[in-house]
Amino acid sequence: MLLRTTAGKRITLVFSKLNVCFSRRKFYLGRENSVRWHREFAYRRHVSGKLRKILEIMKYIITLILFFSICSCNHPKNNGISNSFFDFDDIEHYHVKEESEMKWQMRNLKAKDEKKFHKLFMFHYPDTTTDKNFYSLVNKFYSKKELHKEKFPEINEIYTEKYHGQYDIAGCAPFYRDILIFKKDKKIIGISKICFQCNLNMTVGTKRNVERLGHNGDYEKLAKILKYEPATNSR
Repeated sequence: MLLRTTAGKRITLVFSKLNVCFSRRKFYLGRENSVRWHREFAYRRHVSGKLRKILEIMKYIITLILFFSICSCNHPKNNGISNSFFDFDDIEHYHVKEESEMKWQMRNLKAKDEKKFHKLFMFHYPDTTTDKNFYSLVNKFYSKKELHKEKFPEINEIYTEKYHGQYDIAGCAPFYRDILIFKKDKKIIGISKICFQCNLNMTVGTKRNVERLGHNGDYEKLAKILKYEPATNSR
């Protein structure tokens, strides 16, 4: 009986010690897991912070690339080639007659000729430089003005494809009082009709972009070269 009691106490003591060992093991494991979790959390937070910085830098770089791409698209490429609209050796300048004289002339025009004049004076005409009737109509309804050859480089600088940034487009209907005819070896290679009141033009004969022609002060420069004077009561 005494042996059984002693053996039972020893077994109980062993199990209690084992429980203590398991408890301590669980404690250390739990502590170790907690430390590991905190380290992992800190690492992940560190990595996510770095990723955010990298993403911000990439976003900035992409924005710069897009900006410079847009700018390069807007700027005409030179590559050593002239951006001039026309390769010319002569320019003829025509100006519509003074208002009073023009009205007198209009009263004496036949209905057919009046339509031709309006087509030339107000509308998108001609479509090409090879129009056979255009030159005769210009000489019939417009007066030829003297234009010195030393002005040609200045005109060529204006009639060059360039980037002007943002610009406004007039909302009025153009009256093309001035016409420039560009020639090479006495052949018409370009035509530009200009309305200085609306700052609008109608230019044919070039494959370059003429939308920005005259902007950022170029209309004023051209008007000065052509000695343009606004007609009184012209509208």
